[in-house]
Amino acid sequence: WVAGPEGRTSTKTKLGFYLRHMMKIEKGWKLENDLSTGWARKLGVVAFEPDATMRFHFGKVSEPLQILTIHSLKSYGEAWEGSKVRVTINKRIQQQQQQQLSANGEANTTVAGSGDWEIIQQQHISGIHNSTSSISYSTEMRFPPVPIGSDVIVEIKLVGGSKFKITGMMMCSR
Repeated sequence: WVAGPEGRTSTKTKLGFYLRHMMKIEKGWKLENDLSTGWARKLGVVAFEPDATMRFHFGKVSEPLQILTIHSLKSYGEAWEGSKVRVTINKRIQQQQQQQLSANGEANTTVAGSGDWEIIQQQHISGIHNSTSSISYSTEMRFPPVPIGSDVIVEIKLVGGSKFKITGMMMCSR
């Protein structure tokens, strides 16, 4: 999703509806469409308190994944002082059942893989810059390929300051 004026994510309500199955806010994030300076495409998900945490869950991915791109706002002033998030990408390979025949011809079912979560990438993104403007930037995170059928959780936690804004996110195979 990329928040913007057209398509399914053009308003707070539409963005919330689109993200409802994949986004879980633990604390301190909200959907916001800042119109204080007129229409300037400022729709997004905003952290508004220290330690704000949210997760995006992608179950049984249908394509191999290895790149996450986050579009986030960099701004200026007291509200953005020290603004920084930590993005953690976790994967879990789905368990697979296998049937094997024993020496006496009986079917034995075994479960392969423990299904444990593994951190595959972690990175910090700053939300402040040395300019008197608010601009969206893209941050690309590459990680080892996640196989088809795996689960992925992207956790985003505010680790600096008290405000951060995400205006879009993409995950792809190349």
